[in-house]
Amino acid sequence: MSEQEREERRLALRAVKDARQYGGPVEAAADEVGIEMRAVRRWAAEALRPGPGGWTYPTETDSLVRFSPVVLEGESQIAALVGPEEADDAAVAYEVQWRFAHGRATRDELRILEGRRIGGKLVTADPETLRRLALANEIDPEDPYREIPAGGSNG
Repeated sequence: MSEQEREERRLALRAVKDARQYGGPVEAAADEVGIEMRAVRRWAAEALRPGPGGWTYPTETDSLVRFSPVVLEGESQIAALVGPEEADDAAVAYEVQWRFAHGRATRDELRILEGRRIGGKLVTADPETLRRLALANEIDPEDPYREIPAGGSNG
């Protein structure tokens, strides 16, 4: 997938997420993030439903695959996440992991991750493992909410 397609897909999924969060039509969210509805329909058709007045609204959930960095079972990885709930869980986990690894979160903050699973794998909450990964430059220093789409309209 080209860089342009990855960015288009990322923005389409962002428009759906924003419309879900604010309860408005996807057209308004797409306009806000700067993407055409045709692109949203291309990349996120299963996440859309017709609404009143001819507007398009997001479905309650979907099974689109999203990709996001997260540390699972002691390994920093780009995880394939099914649906918005799993993607949100990974984003929250990674944000805490990244901040801890870079000295911006406390052990208490890291404890909220203990026992959590994403995609069946245990979320890493061990301080020493996160420090080791950070020292080895294995924790992605980029925006923890970045989605990294792969090929196809569903991932």
